[in-house]
Amino acid sequence: MTYYFRPPQITELEAIQKIAEQTFRDTYASHFSTDNIERYIAQHFQHEMIKEDFYSPDNQFFIVEVRNEIVAYAKLKKGVFDNGTLNRKALEIERFYVEKSFQGEEIGSRLMTFCREWAELNHFEEIRLGVWANNEKAVRFYEKMGFEVVGEQKFIIGLGERIDYEMKQKITIIKDGKTRENGY
Repeated sequence: MTYYFRPPQITELEAIQKIAEQTFRDTYASHFSTDNIERYIAQHFQHEMIKEDFYSPDNQFFIVEVRNEIVAYAKLKKGVFDNGTLNRKALEIERFYVEKSFQGEEIGSRLMTFCREWAELNHFEEIRLGVWANNEKAVRFYEKMGFEVVGEQKFIIGLGERIDYEMKQKITIIKDGKTRENGY
Protein backbone atom coordinates (compact mmCIF):
# COMPACT_ATOMS: atom_id res chain seq x y z
CA MET A 1 0.00 0.00 0.00
CA THR A 2 1.35 3.42 -0.94
CA TYR A 3 0.89 6.35 1.44
CA TYR A 4 1.23 10.03 0.63
CA PHE A 5 1.89 12.55 3.40
CA ARG A 6 1.24 16.20 2.67
CA PRO A 7 -0.46 19.36 3.87
CA PRO A 8 -4.12 19.42 2.83
CA GLN A 9 -5.74 21.81 0.38
CA ILE A 10 -8.64 24.01 1.50
CA THR A 11 -10.95 21.85 -0.62
CA GLU A 12 -10.09 18.83 1.55
CA LEU A 13 -11.29 20.23 4.87
CA GLU A 14 -14.62 18.42 4.59
CA ALA A 15 -12.77 15.09 4.44
CA ILE A 16 -10.77 16.10 7.53
CA GLN A 17 -13.99 17.02 9.32
CA LYS A 18 -15.54 13.63 8.51
CA ILE A 19 -12.48 11.73 9.79
CA ALA A 20 -12.46 13.78 13.00
CA GLU A 21 -16.16 13.28 13.66
CA GLN A 22 -16.21 9.55 12.90
CA THR A 23 -13.01 8.73 14.78
CA PHE A 24 -14.23 10.68 17.79
CA ARG A 25 -17.55 8.78 17.74
CA ASP A 26 -15.76 5.42 17.32
CA THR A 27 -13.48 6.15 20.29
CA TYR A 28 -16.05 7.45 22.78
CA ALA A 29 -19.45 6.02 21.78
CA SER A 30 -19.37 3.20 24.32
CA HIS A 31 -18.15 5.47 27.14
CA PHE A 32 -20.13 8.72 26.85
CA SER A 33 -23.70 9.58 25.99
CA THR A 34 -24.58 10.38 22.40
CA ASP A 35 -25.67 13.85 23.54
CA ASN A 36 -22.26 14.57 25.08
CA ILE A 37 -20.41 13.28 22.02
CA GLU A 38 -22.55 15.27 19.60
CA ARG A 39 -22.22 18.39 21.77
CA TYR A 40 -18.44 18.08 21.66
CA ILE A 41 -18.45 17.53 17.90
CA ALA A 42 -20.68 20.58 17.41
CA GLN A 43 -18.31 22.67 19.53
CA HIS A 44 -15.02 21.49 18.00
CA PHE A 45 -15.42 19.96 14.54
CA GLN A 46 -17.59 22.38 12.60
CA HIS A 47 -16.33 23.25 9.12
CA GLU A 48 -15.81 26.93 9.94
CA MET A 49 -13.74 26.07 13.02
CA ILE A 50 -11.55 23.67 11.07
CA LYS A 51 -11.18 26.29 8.33
CA GLU A 52 -10.14 28.92 10.89
CA ASP A 53 -7.56 26.50 12.34
CA PHE A 54 -6.36 25.67 8.82
CA TYR A 55 -5.59 29.32 8.09
CA SER A 56 -3.98 30.06 11.46
CA PRO A 57 -0.19 30.47 11.24
CA ASP A 58 0.01 28.72 14.64
CA ASN A 59 -1.24 25.42 13.17
CA GLN A 60 0.07 22.90 10.69
CA PHE A 61 -2.10 20.15 9.22
CA PHE A 62 -0.90 16.97 7.50
CA ILE A 63 -2.99 14.33 5.79
CA VAL A 64 -2.34 10.76 4.73
CA GLU A 65 -3.70 9.77 1.36
CA VAL A 66 -4.18 6.20 0.17
CA ARG A 67 -5.57 5.51 -3.31
CA ASN A 68 -6.70 9.16 -3.64
CA GLU A 69 -8.61 8.96 -0.33
CA ILE A 70 -7.73 10.87 2.82
CA VAL A 71 -7.55 8.27 5.60
CA ALA A 72 -5.78 10.12 8.43
CA TYR A 73 -4.70 13.54 9.56
CA ALA A 74 -2.73 15.36 12.22
CA LYS A 75 -3.15 18.91 13.47
CA LEU A 76 -0.04 20.38 15.06
CA LYS A 77 -0.13 23.54 17.19
CA LYS A 78 3.04 25.60 17.34
CA GLY A 79 3.75 26.71 20.89
CA VAL A 80 2.51 25.31 24.21
CA PHE A 81 1.70 27.16 27.41
CA ASP A 82 3.83 26.22 30.44
CA ASN A 83 2.39 27.67 33.65
CA GLY A 84 0.99 30.67 31.77
CA THR A 85 4.08 31.29 29.62
CA LEU A 86 4.12 30.45 25.91
CA ASN A 87 6.89 27.97 25.03
CA ARG A 88 7.48 28.48 21.30
CA LYS A 89 9.96 25.58 21.20
CA ALA A 90 7.21 23.09 22.04
CA LEU A 91 4.75 21.61 19.56
CA GLU A 92 1.40 20.08 20.51
CA ILE A 93 -0.30 17.37 18.50
CA GLU A 94 -3.88 18.56 18.98
CA ARG A 95 -5.50 16.06 16.63
CA PHE A 96 -4.21 12.71 15.48
CA TYR A 97 -6.89 10.64 13.77
CA VAL A 98 -6.70 7.53 11.60
CA GLU A 99 -9.85 6.04 10.09
CA LYS A 100 -10.81 2.86 11.93
CA SER A 101 -10.56 0.68 8.81
CA PHE A 102 -6.92 1.79 8.35
CA GLN A 103 -5.79 1.34 11.95
CA GLY A 104 -3.19 -1.40 12.33
CA GLU A 105 -1.78 -0.67 8.86
CA GLU A 106 1.20 1.36 10.20
CA ILE A 107 -0.37 4.60 8.95
CA GLY A 108 -0.41 6.03 12.48
CA SER A 109 3.25 5.27 13.16
CA ARG A 110 4.28 6.63 9.76
CA LEU A 111 2.24 9.79 10.28
CA MET A 112 3.75 10.24 13.74
CA THR A 113 7.24 9.82 12.30
CA PHE A 114 6.39 12.35 9.59
CA CYS A 115 5.20 14.83 12.25
CA ARG A 116 8.32 14.22 14.31
CA GLU A 117 10.58 14.88 11.31
CA TRP A 118 8.66 18.08 10.53
CA ALA A 119 9.13 19.20 14.15
CA GLU A 120 12.86 18.50 13.92
CA LEU A 121 13.21 20.42 10.66
CA ASN A 122 11.39 23.36 12.23
CA HIS A 123 13.62 23.34 15.34
CA PHE A 124 11.07 22.37 17.98
CA GLU A 125 12.58 20.92 21.16
CA GLU A 126 9.63 18.81 22.32
CA ILE A 127 6.30 17.41 21.20
CA ARG A 128 3.33 17.12 23.53
CA LEU A 129 -0.12 15.61 23.30
CA GLY A 130 -3.08 14.63 25.40
CA VAL A 131 -4.67 11.18 25.29
CA TRP A 132 -7.59 9.68 27.17
CA ALA A 133 -6.14 7.68 30.07
CA ASN A 134 -8.63 4.83 29.41
CA ASN A 135 -7.66 4.52 25.75
CA GLU A 136 -5.00 1.88 26.42
CA LYS A 137 -4.40 1.17 22.73
CA ALA A 138 -3.58 4.85 22.04
CA VAL A 139 -1.47 5.19 25.20
CA ARG A 140 0.59 2.12 24.19
CA PHE A 141 0.97 3.51 20.66
CA TYR A 142 2.29 6.86 21.90
CA GLU A 143 4.65 5.14 24.35
CA LYS A 144 5.94 2.97 21.49
CA MET A 145 6.53 6.19 19.54
CA GLY A 146 8.70 7.55 22.35
CA PHE A 147 6.25 9.62 24.42
CA GLU A 148 6.08 9.43 28.20
CA VAL A 149 3.31 10.37 30.60
CA VAL A 150 4.20 13.59 32.43
CA GLY A 151 0.86 14.50 34.02
CA GLU A 152 -2.92 14.42 33.87
CA GLN A 153 -5.61 16.91 32.95
CA LYS A 154 -9.40 17.03 32.84
CA PHE A 155 -11.03 16.91 29.44
CA ILE A 156 -14.68 17.92 29.00
CA ILE A 157 -16.90 16.08 26.53
CA GLY A 158 -20.26 17.86 26.40
CA LEU A 159 -21.43 17.69 30.00
CA GLY A 160 -19.17 14.72 30.75
CA GLU A 161 -15.61 14.65 31.97
CA ARG A 162 -12.65 12.35 31.48
CA ILE A 163 -8.99 12.27 32.51
CA ASP A 164 -6.34 12.64 29.83
CA TYR A 165 -2.69 11.83 30.19
CA GLU A 166 -0.34 14.62 29.21
CA MET A 167 2.46 13.03 27.22
CA LYS A 168 5.74 14.51 26.07
CA GLN A 169 8.69 13.62 23.90
CA LYS A 170 11.96 15.57 23.87
CA ILE A 171 13.74 16.21 20.60
CA THR A 172 17.52 16.40 20.75
CA ILE A 173 19.07 17.94 17.69
CA ILE A 174 22.60 16.77 16.98
CA LYS A 175 25.10 18.96 15.08
CA ASP A 176 24.43 17.37 11.69
CA GLY A 177 20.71 18.15 12.11
CA LYS A 178 19.73 14.54 12.80
CA THR A 179 18.20 13.20 15.97
CA ARG A 180 18.37 9.79 17.53
CA GLU A 181 16.52 10.24 20.82
CA ASN A 182 13.52 8.04 21.65
CA GLY A 183 14.40 5.30 19.17
CA TYR A 184 14.64 7.44 16.04
